[in-house]
Amino acid sequence: MGHPGANYLWRGVGCGLALLQLVLLGLWWALLPRADAGKALLRYGTFGTAEQLLQEKELVARFEELHPDIDVKLEFVTSGNYLFKLKMQIAGRTAPDVTWMGTEDFQDFVSKGAFRPLDDLIARDPTFNLDDYFPVMINAYMYQGKHYGIPKDNSPLLFFYNKEAFDAVHVPYPTADWTWKELVDAGKELTRDLNGDHRVDQYMFIPMWEFTYFFQCGCPIIDPDTGLSAMDTPEARTAMQFIHDFVYVEHLGPTGLQIAGIIAAGGASDTGLGVVDLFPMGKVACFACNPAVVPYFTRVCTFDFDCTELPAGETDAQIVDGAAYPILAQSRYPYEAWELVKFLTGPEVQTYRARAGDSVPSLKSVAASDAFLKRTAPPQNMAEVSLDIVQKARRTPSPRHPKWAELRATWNQCYERVMTDDDPMPVEEALRVCAERMNKILANPY
Repeated sequence: MGHPGANYLWRGVGCGLALLQLVLLGLWWALLPRADAGKALLRYGTFGTAEQLLQEKELVARFEELHPDIDVKLEFVTSGNYLFKLKMQIAGRTAPDVTWMGTEDFQDFVSKGAFRPLDDLIARDPTFNLDDYFPVMINAYMYQGKHYGIPKDNSPLLFFYNKEAFDAVHVPYPTADWTWKELVDAGKELTRDLNGDHRVDQYMFIPMWEFTYFFQCGCPIIDPDTGLSAMDTPEARTAMQFIHDFVYVEHLGPTGLQIAGIIAAGGASDTGLGVVDLFPMGKVACFACNPAVVPYFTRVCTFDFDCTELPAGETDAQIVDGAAYPILAQSRYPYEAWELVKFLTGPEVQTYRARAGDSVPSLKSVAASDAFLKRTAPPQNMAEVSLDIVQKARRTPSPRHPKWAELRATWNQCYERVMTDDDPMPVEEALRVCAERMNKILANPY
């Protein structure tokens, strides 16, 4: 049986356009200089869960089927040490040709010359159009006016909720209009002792993705006008105080020690996801995360669940994360690598991922297709909610700064001094110290 769209290729003007595109593509490919004669061997580095490894193997096999002159070696890591490994490979000049790169670490790598600009490849390729992608993620992978990565997906921050937990206490499901106050009010009903032992068995929520709260209070983390830390500001103090009080004053979310105790007590899965497991375990009624957890939640949750937008603070600053595929500057096969990047970010692969439910397409056409819009598995509202966030979002989860990894480590230290049972530091003092330390990093030219 042929391709399901084959019967339509010979209808009207579509036939001429399709043939013209094929001719242009053939001329473009024939005129490109080849890195080596014969078959090219590309190395493709990425990481993920065991389930994602199976997906990647299928995708590599499909690419090789479409490109018989290119072999791909999949270099897959199942832990969070992938970026450290990549840095070591770049330093040792053994980096792969194509890699996975999240928004948070992109600036760190690109500012050090790790990636090849893609603009010449884009300009010479008649089959590729940047306008086919949502702008929020295309813009996230620009540096000094050039493009360095094509996004594989959008990852809006979703607010998952256990419908049965809400039904049990007759609290209406959360909506996109929810505010922090409504989150707290609902949490007082949903934080419960379920077995009568005077201990909380089900918390409302874990306030992770903490920078979202700062953005919602109007704190940009790094002031775009001064280039200095915005941590020592009234807006930052409002955000940090809310996170602290939600856990330590209202007791609507577990502390770090309580989370560790729940996981250590058993019942978590063997995925190594840790805190993510608290939602399917029923230990929290709500959980914020990107769509990557959807296949896992769908498989293991024994209750019905759905999602909406994260409740808003002073502003409704929803954020979009995601990942892209850059080409390493060291690659000997940039043109073949470009074909792999196009494939991994193209309609066939994005449709495949959309059906799996672990991402929101970065291609507008796939996001508008039945493969994404008409998924029947939970969460039922995922497509509608995700697209609403993607279309209005202008932020990624972290400031676009080459020193962000170092700045984030400094922030983590101060955050942990506030969010601890052991000699906590007052919010105002911790943020003042954080701002001072961040400004020293920002002032250092090296």
